[in-house]
Amino acid sequence: MATNVWARQRVLITLFLLVLAGLFSGCSKPKIENPDLTQSELQEIQSNYDSGKNDKAAKQAARLVKDYPSSPYMERVLMLQADSLYAKGDYYQAYEAYDKILDQFGATDSFSYLIDKETDIAQRFLAGAKRRFWKIFWIPAAYEGLKILDDIDARWPGSESGARAIMLRADHYYRKGKFFEAEQEYHRIVVSYENSCHFPRAMYQEAQSKYMQYEGIYYDTICLEEAVVLYNQFKERFPEKAQALEVEQRLAWIKDQQVQKEYEIADYYYRTGRIAQAVVYWNNVIEMDPQSEFASRAIENIKKAQGR
Repeated sequence: MATNVWARQRVLITLFLLVLAGLFSGCSKPKIENPDLTQSELQEIQSNYDSGKNDKAAKQAARLVKDYPSSPYMERVLMLQADSLYAKGDYYQAYEAYDKILDQFGATDSFSYLIDKETDIAQRFLAGAKRRFWKIFWIPAAYEGLKILDDIDARWPGSESGARAIMLRADHYYRKGKFFEAEQEYHRIVVSYENSCHFPRAMYQEAQSKYMQYEGIYYDTICLEEAVVLYNQFKERFPEKAQALEVEQRLAWIKDQQVQKEYEIADYYYRTGRIAQAVVYWNNVIEMDPQSEFASRAIENIKKAQGR
């Protein structure tokens, strides 16, 4: 009797183990490596993409990327995935797909296209385009835009693509009023990309960014002095461009501001009873721009201070 019970238990245990084996055997399907199977599916994705069914094309491509990691068509699959994602506005996912092509295939024939696409996505983010987060939310992506441009420069230093990436970062900071950061980025072009087509504008914008850091007559004027140096360097290197951009007029504005600053310092010393120091600064005003209105006032003030 006991023997029969034990036999039945063994049968049940065996059946139970067979069921478990059947259940778990489907959990890890081997990846399909036959590239011929992707040919027709690849054509289907291309057809969906060409007809504007971008969401469907992107999902199909994502499945092929997972199922056929070693396919000789992988570059094309990734490109279709990236282009489909880009077309439907999922820019960050598109960037990741474009970047994966660069990582896996290096100096591909599509190199210029890929860099242009990544740069375009970065510009869109800096202009206000948002990225998808958790497949539900859309959030600002200016940080990601700057990071993409930084990665382009870091990956291909010294290239025209790198110079363009730095220039776009600099222009973004300048538009946002972050003139110190803009100056640093423009300076990178001036120092490291002398042969770039971006060099002349970077040189001018570095001077502009330095000038824009001046906060007024009650603040330090060192940035004005440095801006003068940078404007003069630009004028010497590109005289025709400097004329078109009215650099001489900008230098005259800076001089007026410097003279006004000296005059305000003199006025402060005069109002606080420190006549000798005031006279020193009034003389500075006269020396800096003897034809200015401030110089005329300074001469009169010196006469009054000396009792003439």
